[in-house]
Amino acid sequence: MRAGEELRPVRSRASDRVDMVRMALLLRDPNPLHLDRVYAQERGFADSVQQGPIHAGWATEAVASWLPTGWRLDRLRIRFLDNVFPGDVVETTGVVAAIREGEVEIEFEQAKAGGGRTLTGRAVAVSAAGGR
Repeated sequence: MRAGEELRPVRSRASDRVDMVRMALLLRDPNPLHLDRVYAQERGFADSVQQGPIHAGWATEAVASWLPTGWRLDRLRIRFLDNVFPGDVVETTGVVAAIREGEVEIEFEQAKAGGGRTLTGRAVAVSAAGGR
C-alpha cells in the first residue's frame, strides 16, 4: 500500500428485508421505520429504511478486505449521509490517506448503484508487528 493509492471497489449484495428483521431483533429495536413499508412511506420515505449497522458493516468488511495479511482495524469512524432501502446495492471505495510506522489510514465512502453517497469514513489499521 502507498499513500494516494485507490483501493478496489467492493460491491454489496442487494439489501433485503430479512436482514432488516434480523438486525431489529439483534438490536432489540422494533422501530417500524425499519420493518413496515407503509409506516415508512407515510413518513415520506420511499420504503422501509435499512438500519445503519447493516451498510456500515458492509463498509467495514470492504476496508478489512483491503488490508494486507497481518493487519487489523484499530479505529473506525463513519458518518451516515443517506438512507439505504430494500433492494439497494452499495459500493464502497477507498484511498490510502496516510502511512505511518506500523499504521495505515484509509478514507472511504459508500454509494448506491446509480448514485448517491450513503456514508463516508476513516479507518486506521495497524500491523500485528506494530505491537498495538
